Amino acid sequence: MPGIWTLDPGGASDGPRNAVLAVWSPAAYPYEMTREDSSLTAAAMSRWPDLAGAIGLPDPAGWQSEILSLRDDDRVSRIVLRMARPDCDPLVLKHEERPRDAARSEARIRDYTARQSLFAARAAPGLHLPAILAASPDNQTCVMEMFEGLQLTQRLDLIGADTAARRERLAQAGAWLGAFHRAGDMAERPFWPKPARARLDRVRDGIRAGLREVAWRGRFFTTLRQLRALDQDVRGEQVTTVDLHGDLHLRNLLVGAQGIAGIDMSPARHGTAALDVARLLVDIACRHGVDTPKGALLPDEDMTAFLDAYALPMSRPVLDFLCRVRLLTDWANLPAAREARSLAEQRRLEGVMEVQKRLFT
Repeated sequence: MPGIWTLDPGGASDGPRNAVLAVWSPAAYPYEMTREDSSLTAAAMSRWPDLAGAIGLPDPAGWQSEILSLRDDDRVSRIVLRMARPDCDPLVLKHEERPRDAARSEARIRDYTARQSLFAARAAPGLHLPAILAASPDNQTCVMEMFEGLQLTQRLDLIGADTAARRERLAQAGAWLGAFHRAGDMAERPFWPKPARARLDRVRDGIRAGLREVAWRGRFFTTLRQLRALDQDVRGEQVTTVDLHGDLHLRNLLVGAQGIAGIDMSPARHGTAALDVARLLVDIACRHGVDTPKGALLPDEDMTAFLDAYALPMSRPVLDFLCRVRLLTDWANLPAAREARSLAEQRRLEGVMEVQKRLFT
């Protein structure tokens, strides 16, 4: 079977393996579900027999598929299926039709496999990064372990006002991210704020040139000026750089009986560790805001729970700066016109505005 790789969680290409963690909940991707079936299902299933055979699974035809996520638009065409049969643990089958780039697919699989191997060897019990078991880079298809759990955002919804349980979940998330960052290259360097807000400066220039718009334009410009005034507070601060997750938000952390798992990391990129931390903490603040004092993203006890469990050096001035950068980035990414925003986007903007009032004068 040319082009098929078989891998174990240690990254080696050896014999058959079908031991998995558990079931990856379909609730992991409710926001992407768009229809019950698609030509993508047929495309993914056409790759299944070769991949299943490569890892020694019994009777590939005897497995049932269920759509976990599906996205099919002009830019991305991708499907994730849950594969199950009564006598085997379930698996994930992922297939991407677009964008088509086999070399990029191969590089991402290699990067992910190497990172997962280091993570599995070093992480504490209860911290998981699902392994790729077999892959066909040419076809942009792979079979992965599954993890049963709810998204962290769903867990926080269920917790409600239970502050002790909330901080326990934040500590779980911090421990997972700390383990993920330690499973890659780490270094120390001075921090320079201008590159961190370069995209926001381009957004500002585009608005001034009439090329784009943003909700609450005047308020956005005022907030961006206040952000630029913070440059002097963080310039030259020592920061830790790591191999980033790149897309760490509440829906990409799953919490279940076996612990916590992170999913869907972006292509390998090295950068300031606080970028991942800021993205997650801003998502928490905007979606699950609680009584928080002026000037703070989250209550001090919440931040302490997360950062103590994260357990890597963290410049608080740089983290505070990058949380503000992330907030404005989320703001700029939302449609400017009210009628163009979905209900979820409107709620996100309302969350951004609430946090903006706390963090900026």
